[in-house]
Amino acid sequence: DSRTMSSLYNLYNDYLSLDFHQFIHIYSPPTVHIIPLTAIALYFAMMYFLPKVVPKEGYGNLRTATNKESAEKWKLLYFTWNMFLCILSVLMLLGVGVPVVRYIFTHGGLVNGTWNVICNIDGEASYLTDAKIPLVFWGWLFSCSKYFELFDTVLLILKNPGRKILLLHWLHHWSVLLITWYIGYYRIPVGWLYLIVNALVHSFMYYYYAMTEIGQRPSWSFYLTLGQTLQMVLGTAINVSWFYGFMHADEYSCVCQRGCFNMFLGIGAMYLVYLVLFTKFFLEKYGLLGKKVEGAKKGSPNKSLQSQGRKSKKLE
Repeated sequence: DSRTMSSLYNLYNDYLSLDFHQFIHIYSPPTVHIIPLTAIALYFAMMYFLPKVVPKEGYGNLRTATNKESAEKWKLLYFTWNMFLCILSVLMLLGVGVPVVRYIFTHGGLVNGTWNVICNIDGEASYLTDAKIPLVFWGWLFSCSKYFELFDTVLLILKNPGRKILLLHWLHHWSVLLITWYIGYYRIPVGWLYLIVNALVHSFMYYYYAMTEIGQRPSWSFYLTLGQTLQMVLGTAINVSWFYGFMHADEYSCVCQRGCFNMFLGIGAMYLVYLVLFTKFFLEKYGLLGKKVEGAKKGSPNKSLQSQGRKSKKLE
């Protein structure tokens, strides 16, 4: 009943209502710089050294495994990991999407409300980063999830240590971690829009990968690839809109307290590189450049990127 729902909502708010100042110990120099840079350094070290110590046949690769039973257990691990990230992405999407969409529609509607979040008119949207609300918890968890996702590459190497880790995979993993971390550090409201789009795409993406690990291949590969590409288009559009407001702050009463120009350049470069790479991938995969890549009909959204290194796993 309504009383029970109200009690559950109050419980949710009581336990998950956090504010930025509760994370000041990790978002203060030099810690704020040491944490991501150390993680990235360890990530590169792992990519160099791990393939040298993993057996050539890998773990969980049914094509090369001598012990099929052991390989099936590894496959279950890969499935569980992808399903964990899928569920986590859905929770973050709801935890951030619901309050941000509510904010948008109570502050001018779809167009004006979205511009309010992008532009942070008169600092009003700072409420989304500074208030003691569950939204801040989900934003913090999203930043942490980018560290979790580095483990994707560990599993990729364990499965096939001889496979080349493609540029689109490793560049994405460390650059998104860095950008996400500093959006949280600078408390930039427009970051919520990037988060919502990313969590939405990842919800479907990790579900797709989980299904492939148990021998099922969903039929919507094309739409997943399209969604990954459109994510970069939308991210670029949001970034350009944000910079326009930043450059015309007096006219639109836009507020950005600190780090905005550096973040614009970083986010802009990241989305532009991915827009080019994903567009090229999409066009080649579906033969729109006159060069249809292996796996376009039945393969995962990544097979075309892996035609040289044979079946690498993840784009993101």
